[in-house]
Amino acid sequence: MAEGKQTIKATFAGVSFGKDAARLGVHVERTDLPLETSVGLLVNSRLRIEAKAETEPELFDSTAPTIVGIADSRRLSVGHDSYSFSLTFSREDVDADTMAMFAGKTGKFSAERMSDIPERSTSDENE
Repeated sequence: MAEGKQTIKATFAGVSFGKDAARLGVHVERTDLPLETSVGLLVNSRLRIEAKAETEPELFDSTAPTIVGIADSRRLSVGHDSYSFSLTFSREDVDADTMAMFAGKTGKFSAERMSDIPERSTSDENE
């Protein structure tokens, strides 16, 4: 299991919004994060996240769009050169306009594993 805070370079993919959730797709190069660390950090994990998207090439400062919050990462897709996963936030905890600025951008995110994702009860699934 991954311990402590990890800061990772990333490419942010699509952004989607549901009734109660906001999802950010993320791609990470395998050279930037070992497989064992990725699995321990990103599979079935509730994470404390700080993500920043670059606004211009080589620019990464306080003006960059930022998301800070708690997100779930359920599964990890492993490719030849990269990993893909989604960070799912509570819709009420993120600003939709800010999150939309992440689509197709590169940047960084810091992730700290807080716990496993609690299992859904049957009543949760029916809501």
